Amino acid sequence: MYGKADSAFAKINIAQPDFADAWYQRANANASMDSLLKTTVAKELFEKYIEVATADTAKFNKQKASLSKNVASSYDYLGYYFLQKDMKNECKAMYRKALEYDPSNKNAIEVLKNLK
Repeated sequence: MYGKADSAFAKINIAQPDFADAWYQRANANASMDSLLKTTVAKELFEKYIEVATADTAKFNKQKASLSKNVASSYDYLGYYFLQKDMKNECKAMYRKALEYDPSNKNAIEVLKNLK
């Protein structure tokens, strides 16, 4: 199921590379397919989503309410990824970024508290 979703959103990425939501959906599909973090595909897709979603500041600000949660969620995933790879400095940086976009992100708050 997730493979089909990834394929469908990949087609959208090819046709509309600046359509951020397709990158986000692909990242989530790949994260679901690779919960043991055996590949970097989901990580790279979340990074691409953040890049595309935040590239145009004016556009981002117009859609801030809807985009902020997804950007925070993407940074949250990246924090988890780096935590699992025992890269604590990178992990902390990602969770801090998550909190910039969603100050109420309970997971980021908890992980940062435990990493001190």
